[in-house]
Amino acid sequence: MLDQAQASGLVTSGDKAVPVSDTNGTVQLDETTRALLRESIGVPIGRRSPEKILDRLMRKTRDATDPESFLNAVEISRNLAQLKGEAGAVVESARTALADAGVNPTITQNLHSVMERLNGDGFPMDAVTVDLSFARGIAYYTGLVFEVQMNTNAGKAPIGGGGRYDGLVKSLGGVQDMPALGFAFNIEQIIDALNDESESSNLTAEKG
Repeated sequence: MLDQAQASGLVTSGDKAVPVSDTNGTVQLDETTRALLRESIGVPIGRRSPEKILDRLMRKTRDATDPESFLNAVEISRNLAQLKGEAGAVVESARTALADAGVNPTITQNLHSVMERLNGDGFPMDAVTVDLSFARGIAYYTGLVFEVQMNTNAGKAPIGGGGRYDGLVKSLGGVQDMPALGFAFNIEQIIDALNDESESSNLTAEKG
């Protein structure tokens, strides 16, 4: 998160860098940062527990040359994570929120391009929900992630998903990062959903 904040210009490096550990507000800053980050981490990601993730981010915070800017970045991330709904509306709200915070809103362009491609290919956009707080349960994703859901009698059932993982090849021993993306279907979930749908149809036929 800190690396992305630096790339977006939210955290700046300067000649008068003051480590957080040397300031008088260390304890208060740590508690505030943990509170903000904990709200954004709902479930374990990969094999790391939320506390381990928090510890790693806190170490990065202490090394930041401008920790106040980092906290601003966390606040912006929290605001973005609250955006969920119709694709066009969410993208526009994200752009507005970023612009208001002084961040270049063009970082939403990739998401906007994906939505345009889906619409251009005739995909039913009323079936697409954009949730900026959504995360897959594996830590190697580096970009856009998605989940496919099926309507069942019990509600929406996730039957597959995937995303972009440009750093996976190198992390598994490759010599360099490699652009990559993929997805998988959950066969058991699909079978369960179809069986549920079949049972519902049989009950309706018997009543008729």
